[in-house]
Amino acid sequence: MAGSRGELMVAIDDLLRGIFGAPSRRRPVDLDLTLGQLECLRLIGILGTPSMSELSSRLQLSPSTVTGLVDALVHRGKVERLPDPDDRRVVRAQLTDLGRREWEQHRERRRRYLLALLDELHDDDLRKLHEGLTALHAAAMRHLAREEREKEPDA
Repeated sequence: MAGSRGELMVAIDDLLRGIFGAPSRRRPVDLDLTLGQLECLRLIGILGTPSMSELSSRLQLSPSTVTGLVDALVHRGKVERLPDPDDRRVVRAQLTDLGRREWEQHRERRRRYLLALLDELHDDDLRKLHEGLTALHAAAMRHLAREEREKEPDA
């Protein structure tokens, strides 16, 4: 067990990586995508029809890197490029029917995996985990709100 607050936070990070980044699960073999492509696909699914610059900003990757990720997803038939109806200079990305179907199947497999892990826990541990994750989620929302306020121009 870690001693200091910092050591405890690092230990939690290590545990989460061990659970969700286990070597056998690093590459989403069910989709035959790299992790970068998967993250790009996930973000397009969440955002609907993001512009390439939105993807670049949210993924914190250079525009050329995002273009390469989207190119690969387009080549695999999972994403399509769309012109922006309001600005012809802007290109948007959207999941194809195949992309949406495969993404939903992947999410369902991940959910089944997580539910199987949670099923291993005793009721008391499950409640404690829920309590801790609820607190972590609240911290994430506060952090996000603070970041958004910092981005706002002074009024």
